[in-house]
Parts: sequence; structure tokens; C-alpha cells
Amino acid sequence: MTLAARATVDGVYLNPSLFVLEHSDLPVGPIYHQAGAWTGFTYVSDGTLRMVSPTSSVNVHAGEGGVIPSELWEAQNPGPGPSTYYDLFVYDYTARGLPGGFVSPKIDLRYDIAHQLRLDLVTIDADGRSEAQAHGGAEVIVVLEGAIEVREPNSEHHFVGSRTSVYVLPQTGVQLFALDAKPARVLEFFYTPDDRPFAVGLETSP
Repeated sequence: MTLAARATVDGVYLNPSLFVLEHSDLPVGPIYHQAGAWTGFTYVSDGTLRMVSPTSSVNVHAGEGGVIPSELWEAQNPGPGPSTYYDLFVYDYTARGLPGGFVSPKIDLRYDIAHQLRLDLVTIDADGRSEAQAHGGAEVIVVLEGAIEVREPNSEHHFVGSRTSVYVLPQTGVQLFALDAKPARVLEFFYTPDDRPFAVGLETSP
């Protein structure tokens, strides 16, 4: 299920990287922190997040995703209880004072063309698997609940637990498997240039 999408007229940075920041147990209150005008999305796993910028105020509820404002903004929690949310965005890998959290390697993609950004929420049934696909752009997978195996070609395997992220290179085949006989819920954050297909199905499992 696609939660949010947006497009850019060219690459976001000459040296892009994908970032994931988790903000846990945000207390009820008017202002939690000031956030950057990053190109990407936010996802709320618990409670409610209010994104307040000079021109807008948007509430994002548990299980929903939203586009990060294009201006500096404040993260607020209108209640009634604590909230937890994730920021997933593209940033300059060479910049000083990089945000904390998960950081992918620098992505080698064309800068001078439009790019598509997309945030999906995927549920994998117990002992189930996702479709086997190769995505044209870069991808970060964030496990919200459960545990998964991320299988890539050449016997490349990543075992990823809850609240952990993993990066997948552009044009790399990938398939996700739920572990421990429990369903898994994951976010998939995609950054894809327009000169490549979003995804190509694979005939066999990686």
C-alpha cells in the first residue's frame, strides 16, 4: 500500500543518500523539536504527529504517512498519548553535521532528470514472502514489527529485526521473507530516477 508519493524536477542532491530517523515516545506538548525541510516523508507508528510550518498545520495519525513540509517545521504531539514517528528522506551525503539515525551509502544516480519518491507500507504474512523484484532506484527497508530476511542475488542475505533498517542498491533483485512464523510490517522508501523503471518482476527468487 502506497502511503505517500512526490516528484522532483531533478535529483535532490549531487551526492544523495537515504536517511531514516526514528523519534520515539514523543510526549504530549506544543513543540517537540524543529525539523529540517527534507525531501521525503514521515510515518507515524503510534499516536499522532502534528507538522506545523509557517504555511500549514497537518496531523498524521498512527498508520499514516505524510509528505515532509518544504519549509522548516515543528513537530508537535496533540495527544492524547505519546507518539512515535519516522522521517525518511534524501539528504546530501557530503554535508557536514549529518542527521543521526540510519544512513545509506552515497547513491550513484543521474542528477539532471526528474526523480520519483514513494513510501509504501507492506505486510508479509507469517511464513510468507513478498514479490521478487528489482527496483530501478535506491531503496531503504524499515522493519516496524516482526523480523524479515532480505534476500538478494549471489547468496546475499540480511536478517533484519524490528525498528531496524537495511539499504538495497539500485537495480538489485530483492525479496522479503517473514521470520519466526509471525507476520511482519515494513516500510519501503524508494528514490527512483525517471530514466529507469520503478520495478521489474523477477522470474525466480534471488
